[in-house]
Amino acid sequence: REKIRRTLNELSSAIDAVDMKLFPPGPHAVWMEYSMRLRNDLIILGDADDTEDRRLAMDAARQTLDLLHDRLNFRAGDAAAAPAPPAFRNALAPVIDAYLAAHSALASDDLAAAQSAATALADMWSAVPSDSPNDSERNRWESLRAIGVTAIDACKDAKDIEEYRKQFKDISDALIEALRRFGMPDGIALHVTHCPMAFDNTGADWLQRDTAVLNPYFGSAMLNCGESTGTLTPPAAQAPASSHEVHEHGEGTAHE
Repeated sequence: REKIRRTLNELSSAIDAVDMKLFPPGPHAVWMEYSMRLRNDLIILGDADDTEDRRLAMDAARQTLDLLHDRLNFRAGDAAAAPAPPAFRNALAPVIDAYLAAHSALASDDLAAAQSAATALADMWSAVPSDSPNDSERNRWESLRAIGVTAIDACKDAKDIEEYRKQFKDISDALIEALRRFGMPDGIALHVTHCPMAFDNTGADWLQRDTAVLNPYFGSAMLNCGESTGTLTPPAAQAPASSHEVHEHGEGTAHE
């Protein structure tokens, strides 16, 4: 038990030792949020009294670390990953269009328009082929497709806009991972945008065309709460050395 505590203290010290001056504004905010959550996870892990509690605490810490990797737009091996074939990437364009229609409707607090967009999104999402570069990537797309289909179906049946917004987060997470993993359709660029206050301050991401923040999770209540944390562009528009670099934009605010 004491050895575990020492190891956890070393991890916490390593987190504290990160030079915050290395981060530009967007990633700086991401690091501040998720490093705090990771410290809390490590404290809970250190205080866990039995095997099951330790397992749950470890799972929570691992999930926080995975989210941190995703929010900083980096995961080991991603930089060398080849984009999917153009036919697959470009099949995601109609998905993006329907997704952006849903985003716009949520930002406008329009449940009827959002549910109409969900119907189109369901059709477009299911129509994407699975001809990704290899079997492991194909399997991952099928997993992401299943996550999206489940959330989209729940959106279509949502009785109120808050229920829809919860499902929209799952759609957003799945689509962001798909676009990062397989590459953007030709001729489309999107901004990954983050609101740290969404869902009881756990935070949530979404995609939009412009840097001016339009928050789909709060709508008119806090329309401009959030910030752009990265840009997704087609493979041809990415320099090989910086294909997963986070590009910063000055629009938007982290708090309302």
